[in-house]
Amino acid sequence: MSTNSPRRSPKPNRPGLHQTQGSSLTTRHALAFTLRDLGRLTASEAEYRAVLKLRRRVLGDEHPDTLTTRHALASVLRRQGQLAEAEAEYRAVLELRRRVLGDDDIDTLTTRHNLAYLLEARSEHDAEAEYRAVLKLRRRVLGNDHPDTLTTRHALAYVIQARGRLSEAEAEYRAVLDLQRKVLGNGHPHTLNTHHNLAFVLQAQGRLSEAQAEYRAVLELRRRVLGNDHPDTLITRHALAYVLQARGRLSEAEAEYRAVLDLQCKVLREDHPDILGTRHNLAFVLQARGRMSEAEPEYRAVLDARQRILGESNSKTLTTRHALAFVMQAQGKYRTAEDEYRAVLSLQRELFGDGHPEILGTRHNLASVLQAQGRLDEAEAEYRAVAEGRRLVLGDDHPDTVTTLQALAWLITARPT
Repeated sequence: MSTNSPRRSPKPNRPGLHQTQGSSLTTRHALAFTLRDLGRLTASEAEYRAVLKLRRRVLGDEHPDTLTTRHALASVLRRQGQLAEAEAEYRAVLELRRRVLGDDDIDTLTTRHNLAYLLEARSEHDAEAEYRAVLKLRRRVLGNDHPDTLTTRHALAYVIQARGRLSEAEAEYRAVLDLQRKVLGNGHPHTLNTHHNLAFVLQAQGRLSEAQAEYRAVLELRRRVLGNDHPDTLITRHALAYVLQARGRLSEAEAEYRAVLDLQCKVLREDHPDILGTRHNLAFVLQARGRMSEAEPEYRAVLDARQRILGESNSKTLTTRHALAFVMQAQGKYRTAEDEYRAVLSLQRELFGDGHPEILGTRHNLASVLQAQGRLDEAEAEYRAVAEGRRLVLGDDHPDTVTTLQALAWLITARPT
């Protein structure tokens, strides 16, 4: 990739206008990059747009340096969530780079890789095909163990994981991890990212003891390489706490969540998504330990922040609101819990549609709170509707279906004749 560094004149004369502009634009491009890394994305975008306008005028649309700036602008747009505009930019850059540099040029492949990343962010199924195409070319051009090849292979494993093909993703992560350890070393950030994702896939397959061991190994390395309070270290420590929670080791999980939260509050803003995620999970552990009066204010604080930042109908907001309703129910505040469940259900229907498992879960809990209030006819009707829905969506033998059928059977049996 061109650095657009100014060329020296053969004579010790003052640089010409074109050279001066080139040097200035290189500096401004570097400034835009720095602003991006500092998180000042609006300022970075404005700077990249200014540099792009000048480079187009001075160098032309197809010059490699113009395309470098346009590619960087697309990346900033993606980070700001402007995915449609970012995709259009990536596609335009890709078309020009293919024409100017060729299909297998390193810069062309970088743009194609980033386009695949964006497609994945937009939940487009073309992402897997794009990654596979880039991987094939990078293997041919750069070799199997080149860091860029491994980056694409890691990204492909992530897409496969997101599609639910967990054993296939595990095999890919293990292959990438083996090569990264040889090429980059055990403590390299890319190696640690792959190691962390391997632990996650083990967790998703229910192999919790294996996942716990892997998370502990990653945590030890991230602490040594990055420090205790680095965001990546905290992400792994949070994941370890979640596995401890899933294994029923609630006292250890609570201690880990509290330690993570303390460190997050020192390095992140109060309403950062990672902090809110940790507080939600801490509240869940408090709830699981029967400490409802402690869980309730935690859930309320998280809910207030998520409603303000993400909106009423965001899935994470609804998850917290549902959890708060459950805690209210557990404390005997049935009418308040019912109101919350109904509000969540209304928003979930707008977001997901009637047959979604999240909706069925909320309806099951609504039935239980109706039952607790003695409104047995209403409760029975809800349980019957949920049982039918879960049979259709999840199957007769799914644990959630069985739970609803058991609740319905208990209600019918316990009703006075």
